[in-house]
Parts: sequence; C-alpha cells; structure tokens
Amino acid sequence: GDWSSDVCSSDLDVAALQTSARREGESYILNGRKTWISNAGVADSYIVFARTGEAPGAKGLSAFIVDASAPGLSTPRAIDVIAPHVIGDVEFENCRIPVTNLLGSPGDGFKVAMATLDVMRSTVGAAALGFARRALAEAREHRSEEHTSELQSPMYLVCRLLLEKK
Repeated sequence: GDWSSDVCSSDLDVAALQTSARREGESYILNGRKTWISNAGVADSYIVFARTGEAPGAKGLSAFIVDASAPGLSTPRAIDVIAPHVIGDVEFENCRIPVTNLLGSPGDGFKVAMATLDVMRSTVGAAALGFARRALAEAREHRSEEHTSELQSPMYLVCRLLLEKK
C-alpha cells in the first residue's frame, strides 16, 4: 500500500519540529500536527518524526512507523495544489503506537531523516524535471494552436521588459 513520510512537513528545520512522542510502558504516545504531507489521508502507513527528548536539537528526535488506522491519527485537510498525489495535514492526538514501531533507537530520527532525504532528493529532482518538460511541451502546443507569433510569446515579452529596465 501507499506510505508517506513527514520529512517535508511544515517544520522546515527538521531538528526544530514540535510533534512529540513520549514513552508510556510498551507504547509511545504521539501528539502534534504535520502539514504538507504527501499522501495524507490515502497512505496505509506513515513514517513520523517526533521529539522524544533524549537531547536538544536533532539528537532528540526519533522515527516511527504509524499505521493510518491508529486511534488518534486524523487527516483533517487536503491542501489544494497541483501535485501527482494528495498533500495534506496529519494530526496526532494521544495516538498510541507500539514501542516496536520505533525505527532504530531513540534519538536516531535525524539520521533516518537525512538518509531518507539522500534517496529522495534525486527522485524529487527527476519529477520536477518531468513537470518542467511537460509544461514546456504544453506551452509550445498552446502557442502553435493559437498561431501566436514569436513576438507575442510571454517569454519574448518578459525578456523585452527585462532588457528595457537596463
């Protein structure tokens, strides 16, 4: 099934994220909100980074696998954007997960996040390149359908405006 990661959450500084996870017996209790989450509401499970407090900053983060059906997990809003998948919010309100869902050791979350980003950067770049190629093809198609001359193209007008400013 689908999965999602909150690496790209609204917490632009991963080490400063606010979602918390506290250990309670053989469980962790998650509380917080993540924004701009890929596949929010359609994923079967989520990789969640939360502050567990072993140390300040990045060393106090841990990574967890959270099943989408976990009590206390909700996806209250989809964000309306042009994307190849759903993007939205994921909220945790006393969301209880088993200790066995911890990835690595407590405090290893930042290492897990950086390793994930190392892999994802190239795929995100490839996707962006694909979107750009498609946008260029669509623009060329539109221009040829409208029989727009080169002198009327938006790119020509922008370049002309920039040259006039100099």
